[in-house]
Amino acid sequence: MDAFGEMLGVTHFDTIKFFHQGLKEVSVGRNVTPETKVYIASILADFAQTPRGEDLTVATPTNLAEIFDAFVLSRLIGKPTRPSPELLEVAGARCLLVNGFFRDYMRRRHSVEWFDKLGSSFYDQAGSYQKKAEKRSFLKEIAGDFSNLAETCSALNKHLQESKYLLQL
Repeated sequence: MDAFGEMLGVTHFDTIKFFHQGLKEVSVGRNVTPETKVYIASILADFAQTPRGEDLTVATPTNLAEIFDAFVLSRLIGKPTRPSPELLEVAGARCLLVNGFFRDYMRRRHSVEWFDKLGSSFYDQAGSYQKKAEKRSFLKEIAGDFSNLAETCSALNKHLQESKYLLQL
């Protein structure tokens, strides 16, 4: 754990629990499975604890254009190869994070509906290339429900902003 983490006493697991609790609160009536809530909480926790750097394959993107450039444009310009399911899942997770959690901000500059389709496509392709049936089914499920999950992430953002002084550790 880094010095800042030690000062706050927050572990990666604590961060996942924080986002998971919020997702449980905002997903009522949204038909989000318990497994998907944990998965999304882990995405949000990973990116909340990843520093911003030069390497966009590791750093948290700040907008949807970065996701497009890193995962779509770079493939159009570069040598066409079959992407790995892991890379496609990372691309989908980044779309879900930025287009979901920061949806209201992204809507000002981008078509969030188009990026919902792109994120869904990333997950669908990741599922298609996945060898394990259970993982393939899970990724396909996320692909089919991407817009709902993005809206759920957006609702979580709003919920956290409204209750920003009510952090329970």
